[in-house]
Amino acid sequence: MTAQTRPTAIDSAQADEIVKRAESLLPPEDHAFVRSLLETLRWLTVQLQRKDASLNDMRRMLFGSQNEKTKDVKNQVEQREQSQKGKEQATPTDDSTSPQSLTQQAPSEPKPKPKRKRGQAHGRYGAADFTGANNIPVSHPNLQVGQQCPADCSGWLYHYESSPQLFLFAQPPIGADLYDLERLRCSACGEIFTAPLPEQTQGKKYSDSVPAMVAMLRFGAGFPHFRLAKLQLAVGIPLPASTQWDLLNAQIEPLTPVLRVFIDRAASANLLHNDDTGMRVISLLQEIQAEQACRPANPRQRTGIFTTGIVSQGNGPLIALFITGRQHAGENLRDILLCRAEDLSPVMQMCDGLERNLPKQLETIVLNCLSHGRRHFAKVAASFPSQCLHVLEQLALVYEVDALARDMKMDAEARLRLHQRHSKPVMDWLKQWMLDQLDLKKVEPNSGLGKAINYMLKRWTRLTQFLRVAGAALDNNICERALKKAVLHRKNSMSYKTERGARAGDLFMSLIHTAELNGVDPLHYLTSLMGHQRELADSPERWMPWNYTQTLQELGEQEPVASDRQAA
Repeated sequence: MTAQTRPTAIDSAQADEIVKRAESLLPPEDHAFVRSLLETLRWLTVQLQRKDASLNDMRRMLFGSQNEKTKDVKNQVEQREQSQKGKEQATPTDDSTSPQSLTQQAPSEPKPKPKRKRGQAHGRYGAADFTGANNIPVSHPNLQVGQQCPADCSGWLYHYESSPQLFLFAQPPIGADLYDLERLRCSACGEIFTAPLPEQTQGKKYSDSVPAMVAMLRFGAGFPHFRLAKLQLAVGIPLPASTQWDLLNAQIEPLTPVLRVFIDRAASANLLHNDDTGMRVISLLQEIQAEQACRPANPRQRTGIFTTGIVSQGNGPLIALFITGRQHAGENLRDILLCRAEDLSPVMQMCDGLERNLPKQLETIVLNCLSHGRRHFAKVAASFPSQCLHVLEQLALVYEVDALARDMKMDAEARLRLHQRHSKPVMDWLKQWMLDQLDLKKVEPNSGLGKAINYMLKRWTRLTQFLRVAGAALDNNICERALKKAVLHRKNSMSYKTERGARAGDLFMSLIHTAELNGVDPLHYLTSLMGHQRELADSPERWMPWNYTQTLQELGEQEPVASDRQAA
């Protein structure tokens, strides 16, 4: 870059003077355009001087946040068309490529069904949703069953139904009871007699629910130890970050047998989702730097650290596994599949198009994520609105068919027949449309739309396995949602300090997310595991999220040991 083209600092006074002089030299519309350019440049300069400025923030401020939903893309297209109503009409295109003709040529599909609302409107929840609340029965102070009606009629009162009313209160994540034990001393012999501790404390300072809550906050909600330490100190119940780690560290070995059962059961599943995301482990980074210093530079030497997410689906309950280290997702998946029985058929593997997600030298039925292919069209919808919107609408029909199969609770074979009947015509037609766009030179192959089409066509067989293989998934969304826990940890805690810390994160994320996938309260589950370490070591298979409550009932317990949850 030469000295003449190098950017200079913006002088606000000088810029205002230039704008004022340009007002008499330029037409009003040109002057307004120049003024807006200078204001934008001045605003960008101020934003970039911020300490926390980032390129992603600048991109969102200038162009808005990206949304991949079909309805939002459609709204953007409609707004763009409305803004061009007053302008000169564009040159008419070939009728065969217009959105109207595309819709007419598309095969008939089932009508879209209205989407189900999750929960109630405006985030309101009914009393039945508060399963963790303390249930306190309240009797009428003046009336009782069998009493004559106070409304001066001939009736008698009987129990009708309760009227639930919620009362919410605040409490710190970790509470504490201070037992002030009375001490008595004999005036003659001087012997001291101290009142005994309540039985529920079991002579321990920390209840089993404390490390369970710390694990939930750190690895389930992305709440670092130092933030919890500050919060606890502010509410008068100090819990230092080092103490939090000591509590979690003591639980790693006792809970590991449960993770081994997770791995064995995942290895026998017929469908596995896998993907990975970058992670920082300080001790591993130092190890990599030492290797680079001792050996000559090798462009193929791996320097990355990753957290792999694996979710088993299909036959049996859902299981989530997290593995952090220097191995890619495919290598971690291979380690798990080595535990798979040889007489089982090849497993279906759902992942994105990266080759590093595939287990080397192991046979799998590879499925590629349809959402990844769809995402390429959503990204370029602003530049190719009509074509991209049509592709998104056709793919939406396929997802509606899958949602119908899920709502009707179809088995794998019935779901496959439903997709072959309704989704196959859509996908066959969509493939032919994409081929026509390239073969007839309607789309430039190096354009954004051309690249999106090439991405789909290159992986078409793997993207459409759900039309040929019973039980094949459409996308890898369930694994990407699981990896959000690792991303949340990376965003808030930045890194793991040691491999031991990474192992703790993998363990507790696996336990927490597996419980969530099976509709189980993860805090109750973790507290139960920590309160029954001896029983867990003897038979870990009885302490899975889907059967541990039955095990508690067999032991004569309904609540976790030493849960000591109290109402304020």
